[in-house]
Amino acid sequence: MLFFEKNAWFVQRFIEKKESAGFSLLELLMSAAIIMIISGLVLVNFRVGFGEQALNRATQKLVLDLRKTQNMALAGTEISGTTPCGFGLAIPVSASFPISDYQLFAYWPAVCPGNSQKSAGDSTIENLKISESAIEISSADFSNVIFFPPEPRTAIRNLSDTATLSSATITLRIKNNPSKTKIIFINEAGQISIQ
Repeated sequence: MLFFEKNAWFVQRFIEKKESAGFSLLELLMSAAIIMIISGLVLVNFRVGFGEQALNRATQKLVLDLRKTQNMALAGTEISGTTPCGFGLAIPVSASFPISDYQLFAYWPAVCPGNSQKSAGDSTIENLKISESAIEISSADFSNVIFFPPEPRTAIRNLSDTATLSSATITLRIKNNPSKTKIIFINEAGQISIQ
């Protein structure tokens, strides 16, 4: 008889549990807290990823502008019916870093190839700016790079514009996270790469 009474209690307890099945307030609060913590972590990582994507876009745009300049030289693009000696990209040397401006120009020395220095006689093709507001050019070790047709030959001038370099770099960074950078390499063979 004791066995049945014991089992009857179990069955009755099981039935009572079934009727009051559900989550307690404590269980609901704990679930909500876990969901909020995970959502917060995802949101923080999303913002970091957004800055890195902006850095990648700005770097690709600057490389695209360098290649556009190089292609203009190789194609022998004419300006007002005349082909210039070369085409270049200049970093404003009068400005202090960080900067966001640069320009594409047509190189017009008195005699080609000239001294590879950008001068007042060179015509500006386009004034450009880093399109991503969160990104800036943090450093560059050259004042201008000029691409000459048809070889192609590339001349890279140092920041003080006193000597020609065999290679150069431009560093872009995220303004509010300066440790996140991208470096663009250019060499005298005209190769452009990103690290």
